[in-house]
Amino acid sequence: MSPRLLLVPLALALPLALAGCPEVDCARQAESTPSLELGTGSSSFQPILDGDVLSAAWGAQGGNHVWLSMRTQGILNGYPEPGLPGLGAGLRDAPTAEIALERPDGLLLVEQSLSPYLDNDEAVGITAVLQYEFSESWGDEGEAETDPTELLEETERMDLLLTAEVTDVCGVTVSDERIIRLRFPWIEQQPTDR
Repeated sequence: MSPRLLLVPLALALPLALAGCPEVDCARQAESTPSLELGTGSSSFQPILDGDVLSAAWGAQGGNHVWLSMRTQGILNGYPEPGLPGLGAGLRDAPTAEIALERPDGLLLVEQSLSPYLDNDEAVGITAVLQYEFSESWGDEGEAETDPTELLEETERMDLLLTAEVTDVCGVTVSDERIIRLRFPWIEQQPTDR
């Protein structure tokens, strides 16, 4: 097959893909009061309240994470782009988000940047990945600086600060924070003074 013939489907699909892209209307976005609410849930939004206990989960690739969700108002969600054959769809003008989960001693458990897909102002099933340095507690020499189980048990007894900030293509920024506890279901619980 001629290389020129391969370009024909692409040349025909490109105008169709671009035809459905609306222009960003920042003035319209400014009409509503922007807000962000943090939540949890892998498939549906469940609000997080101060003091809630979230469970860490094992990921399919061997790491661990916390399921988060977000509910926004007054933030431009972005526009789905039609996919080209074999290339899939994307999201144009998607917002950006910064998520952090921090212990009182300043140790960051999660520090993550992402472009959440907001569907009707909700993003669900966000995997906030626990940092390898925290979850494994390895030093430069490859030896454990702290017993990982002790570190996890210590963290379970702490109030943690969960923060999120979302900025859309119009420059509108919203943030939210919660004080939570984190539970690691895979460690054997010892009696504590909780």
